Amino acid sequence: MAFALNLGVPRPLRARHPPPTASLGMYMVLVMLAASVPLALMLIWQLAGDLRAQQQQRDQTLQRSATALASSVERELTSTVDMLTTLSHTLGARDDRLPALMRALEAHPRGPQWRSIYLRAPDGTLLFHGGDQRLPAQLGAPAVGLAAGAAAARISNLLQDDGRAGTVVELPFIAEGGAHYRLGAWIDGEHWQALTQAGGPPPGGYLSIYDRDQRVIARSHRPDSVGQSLPPPLIESMAGQTWGAHRGDIVEGSTSYAAWQTVSVSGWAVDASVPAAPLDRAQRRATLAALATTTACLLLGLALATLVARRVTEPLRQLITHGNAPATAPVVREIAQLQDALHSAQSREALSRAKLQRKADDFEALFNGTPIGLAFASLTEDAKQNAAMLGGGIDAVMHNAAMNALIGPVTPVPASVSAVGIFQHGLPLPLHEQPLQRAATQGEPVGPAELELRYASGATRHVLVRATPLLDDAGRSRGAVAAMMDITERKHAEHDRVALVASERQARQEAEAASRAKDEFLAMLGHELRNPLGAIASAVEVLQRVQGDVALAASARQIIARQTRHLARLMDDLLDVGRVVSGKVLLRRRPLDLATLVRHVCAAFDVTGESKRHPLQLRLQTVWAEVDATRMEQVLTNLLGNAFKYTPAGREVRIDLKRDGPRAVLDVCDRGDGIEPSLLPRIFDLFVQGERPIDRRAGGMGIGLTLVRRLVELHEGEVSVRSSEQGTTFSIVLAAVEPPAHAGAAAPNGRRTPRRVLIVEDNEDALSALRSMLELDGHTVSSADDGEQGYALLLRERPDVAIVDIGLPGLSGYELAQRSRRAGYAGKLFAVSGYGGGPTVAAAQRHGFDGHLAKPLDPERLRELLAQP
Repeated sequence: MAFALNLGVPRPLRARHPPPTASLGMYMVLVMLAASVPLALMLIWQLAGDLRAQQQQRDQTLQRSATALASSVERELTSTVDMLTTLSHTLGARDDRLPALMRALEAHPRGPQWRSIYLRAPDGTLLFHGGDQRLPAQLGAPAVGLAAGAAAARISNLLQDDGRAGTVVELPFIAEGGAHYRLGAWIDGEHWQALTQAGGPPPGGYLSIYDRDQRVIARSHRPDSVGQSLPPPLIESMAGQTWGAHRGDIVEGSTSYAAWQTVSVSGWAVDASVPAAPLDRAQRRATLAALATTTACLLLGLALATLVARRVTEPLRQLITHGNAPATAPVVREIAQLQDALHSAQSREALSRAKLQRKADDFEALFNGTPIGLAFASLTEDAKQNAAMLGGGIDAVMHNAAMNALIGPVTPVPASVSAVGIFQHGLPLPLHEQPLQRAATQGEPVGPAELELRYASGATRHVLVRATPLLDDAGRSRGAVAAMMDITERKHAEHDRVALVASERQARQEAEAASRAKDEFLAMLGHELRNPLGAIASAVEVLQRVQGDVALAASARQIIARQTRHLARLMDDLLDVGRVVSGKVLLRRRPLDLATLVRHVCAAFDVTGESKRHPLQLRLQTVWAEVDATRMEQVLTNLLGNAFKYTPAGREVRIDLKRDGPRAVLDVCDRGDGIEPSLLPRIFDLFVQGERPIDRRAGGMGIGLTLVRRLVELHEGEVSVRSSEQGTTFSIVLAAVEPPAHAGAAAPNGRRTPRRVLIVEDNEDALSALRSMLELDGHTVSSADDGEQGYALLLRERPDVAIVDIGLPGLSGYELAQRSRRAGYAGKLFAVSGYGGGPTVAAAQRHGFDGHLAKPLDPERLRELLAQP
């Protein structure tokens, strides 16, 4: 398959011509003056208005006639019902004996429109008939076809018998004694015929009465139409409407204009109609006259336009003949501009075609190389006209290699799109229901749908299919594209999930254990935080009471410093374990001598006095590894701290470092009582700790070993533990590297340069302590305790460095930094907050800070920042 474009070569163009003296607008002004289009449009509009007015007047006249006839028919039927009601009351007051009833009925006068009056039993038996005409045979049938009317009377449709036609109005009543009877009157069709003639038919037209079955009861001047049915188009127009107008065939088959009205009391309908031919001829004559006038005006305008256009058409003809380089120079400015535009358009077209060809090549590469099955289908011309056709209609189908691998190559269309059996929900999927066929023929997206492919070899694949129609400029479907992805492996994985139900109880137990560990962690955290806080509070009390005892004051300060570092380490571990577990820690790895790192960590424990209760033995080889020094120091600090805590006083703690081929192996060994065997598999889990005595001397937060494992894994290393009653050994294995060439070089020590520093901090104690520390380091310090004062002080003094707390009252630290940068402050800005995560650092950088420091401030880190140029 190849996607290519026919790239034409643009023809050479002549140089640009100087602008002609005349413009195209000057030549066409004569055409605009002579244009007769407005007059023609006005005539047509006037003619259309007259025709509409005539049609409205005709419809109103017919509607008035129909309404008048409907009122007359309704009065006749209502009068008949009223008279039958009065007569039924008279008969009901008689004796219930049948002879007496019939005598009373015979003696009662009939209505002027009645031809007969009768009395029937409930079973339809005719008990009495009086009048000058016999009743039709249909009257005795069980189903007379009467419909409910006013006052419980029933009015029939047209009844015909032996050439006679008429209607019946029947009123059921109960005589004295409880006997049920039906009293009815026969109204002959001649009465209704006379009513239509007396109603005043429209000139040249007819008035008609129809029953509920749309049969003619009476029609003025056409009694031979009685019994005929209305044409279906007229019946459809009248369906569900009480009145309206219609143009079409009436009873005689001739085209007429008609207006109808429903008679509410009986459900009948009446209409007034006039033949359409005479009216249509008059309208055609008026239309032809208007068109003739319009044509004459247009011809006149065309003649004038032709004379003017000759000056324009000849240059254009030359431009068409010679391309963008005509034989003679154009005399119209716009044509010269058109020539230049053609030149530019051809150049742009060539570039566009080249871009399209590149896109076609890219698409071809994607089409052939994607692992997802793709198929394109285009519709035949017949299918484009009928997009809902089922089965067939596809003109061509194209597969990529991935689709061929799933369903095989394309077979003749529309016999089958694939030789592979396609099933959905276990049933074969017909061709017209397949996604590609549906999207192409129905023009709507299909899917994603999950299907099953069954091969002749017995193999089965599960696929996910989605099809999207391709639309032309008119919004009609011209084909479709379908994508098919093999999800067999995923389906198999879904079946494997059933096995997970068996482990649900174990997972629940583990969750309960984790909840208990969390509760223990919270209780332990309170204990761990209270110990250093209590020590700090006692040391502060000592400092407040001592006067000249320098030794006591120095000891108190050491206690405060040591416990503050302990609190900071607790908070760092809490924050770090959260970042490590969530994968938000970024390592800055570089070659490092692990032996030097171990000695540095041991020296820190010596300074704090944590190792004074245990002899420490170091057996170290020089081994280099590519690590993050800070994070690896954190690992060693946790392991060595645990060894000191869980080893009874006087017993040895040992650290071994050696190189084992390509690996660096670091062991931290203690001589404690060992780890419980049941706890050993979970020792690296979060919040998991061994049994602790009541004093919690060997306690912790249960996060140190979790942090160790995660940090070692981030270094692509391994950590393991071995434990017995003689002690516990934690082993770390890392990839060893060769020492760098500059391994022996020492970094120069820079001298501290005094700085002008501004501190903006709303906590009075924190502000005072930080100011004192910086002044002791030789810096000139100014301070402010809110954002507005700090901003004004910064712009006035322009210090070298500004240390700004983010959470300031009034003007926040972020706003202060933004305003300072906009005001032109070019010094260093460092943010201070109680949060140390990556988002806080990124937010500080976005608002204009050069760096971020987390509380409590690390003095050495602060000195490094102040020493930077």
